[in-house]
Amino acid sequence: MQESQRLAAIRRLVNQSGDRDASARRLIAAAPAHGIDLDLLWASLSTAGAISQSCLAVLGAGRTAMTFLSEPGPEGDADPRSAAVERASCLDAACRELAHHSGKVGTGVMMAQGLPDPGESWSIEAYKRAGFTHVGDLSYLRRAISGFPTTPEPTWPAGIRVVPFHKCFGDDGRERLAELLARTYEGTLDCPELCGLRDPIDVADSHMATGVFDPSLWLIVLNHDKAEGCVLLSRNPELRGVELVYFGFAPALRGKGMALPLLQYAVGRTRAPSVLELTCAVDDRNEPAKKLYERAGMRRYSGRVAFVRPLRAGVGTVEERASRSPGV
Repeated sequence: MQESQRLAAIRRLVNQSGDRDASARRLIAAAPAHGIDLDLLWASLSTAGAISQSCLAVLGAGRTAMTFLSEPGPEGDADPRSAAVERASCLDAACRELAHHSGKVGTGVMMAQGLPDPGESWSIEAYKRAGFTHVGDLSYLRRAISGFPTTPEPTWPAGIRVVPFHKCFGDDGRERLAELLARTYEGTLDCPELCGLRDPIDVADSHMATGVFDPSLWLIVLNHDKAEGCVLLSRNPELRGVELVYFGFAPALRGKGMALPLLQYAVGRTRAPSVLELTCAVDDRNEPAKKLYERAGMRRYSGRVAFVRPLRAGVGTVEERASRSPGV
């Protein structure tokens, strides 16, 4: 892509209602500091040779790439169907190129993701056309840390211990966390379509890269010395908050009334003058988790529609995997 085309493609990615040139140049200037490679940019051309639609892929931890699409102009798309086809073509080209360079298992990008706003029908249509799988509608929740109960460690059921990550897993933490995560996914109600699409070690890497990783704020739940649950919290200094990165139990620990006291205990350990807010995301279908967070005083402030497309050979979409399964 020529430099003039690159600038035009970036102008299509930024907010279309403001000063697009200034916004594009700010994105270009900020990209290196945020790990954004502007070579991972794809665009479609009109018959006149002008940039029509564009797509940017931003590489992330856990061998993922988050994708971003050009939005309609202030007056909308002149031809919505053609625009949807072009956006989907940009997405497809990005995925094919990322898959081509993903290399052998253990390297490269293994999954492309998209998180459009529920109101962005133009974006949702593009992801569907590009072969992405809808894996859930997410609600983003938050509450102020002030007023959150600060309690000493509760008395757990017999055989249960709660231990900080670094004291529990030591130098093998990444691998042992991946094994624990796999156990907590059994029967999960949180984006179950993702099960089997990612290597748990990649998920562990993604969790560790969220916010500022502090192993003392990650708690592992041991059931007779076997890791069967975890609550993972990471600080985000820029937002003066802490994010609940992951909270899950293996089937053996579910239904024992531990969730709320464990969450309160874990959040209480994050208290600091610089931490003002607790945030998390939850699948709208996960009623037990939604009820738990409501009891903890968390309220919805935003939402996203989650799409993924596996890039490694032999995985296929959720629908394709289901069609290959016996009895489906």
